[in-house]
Amino acid sequence: MKLRLTSAITAALVLVAPLVASSPADANVAFSQNVRLVGQKPVSGRYTTTYTDWAQIRGTYTTNVVSSATLSTKLDAYKVADGMAKYDYYYLDADVLVTNHSGDTHVGTVKFRLSTSNATVVDVGDNKNVYASSSSCVSMSVGLSASLGVISAGSSLGSVRMCGQDPSFTRTTSNGYAYLTAHIMPKINHLTIHRVVKVLRGQRPVFNLRVAVPVDRCNERGFIRGNATCVDYTNVWAHKYYTVGTSGL
Repeated sequence: MKLRLTSAITAALVLVAPLVASSPADANVAFSQNVRLVGQKPVSGRYTTTYTDWAQIRGTYTTNVVSSATLSTKLDAYKVADGMAKYDYYYLDADVLVTNHSGDTHVGTVKFRLSTSNATVVDVGDNKNVYASSSSCVSMSVGLSASLGVISAGSSLGSVRMCGQDPSFTRTTSNGYAYLTAHIMPKINHLTIHRVVKVLRGQRPVFNLRVAVPVDRCNERGFIRGNATCVDYTNVWAHKYYTVGTSGL
């Protein structure tokens, strides 16, 4: 069994975005009141990272395969419009585009972890899994089981667009963290990740997103059953950290 090592790459994001009236364009979240954009990172463009995932495929014969792609991430933080006496609600929409797919279509895993500073998590306990069983392209949502304050039941806590059979998207929560794992990345081209929190009126939460991607190393190339491939590789995880505040200007 190959040992997956861990390395860290940190990107600290400081809020400089102006306060503008807005609402999540593709978030699929039903609020009982309007929302406004209070944080955005990056303000222009997206943060990008590339994964390379080597794995062993067992079937008629065993071989080593690799897949890679580019993830482009943008974070938008929203505040539910004022009107509540005691609490303010905030919402994170992390949007991830997956492009430049190459290599084998059966391997590739990316992991996300959401945490929040200075806030009480509202969507804790909603654990879901969705997967594709069709060869056509389909968009699937990880929905909220029940209404929570100003957020309606069925609102999205994450979504994924899959093209082909076998990819999956899983969400679990533990100790205030939300963990989301996407499997079979070559058949996934878009992900959204959401978080809902509440704070005492006037306080401002900070959202933190950790993206873990494989950056595997090929140590030796050779042949398996006459096919050129990597005959020895090391699995390595790289972490990127994104943070967005909610204070506007």
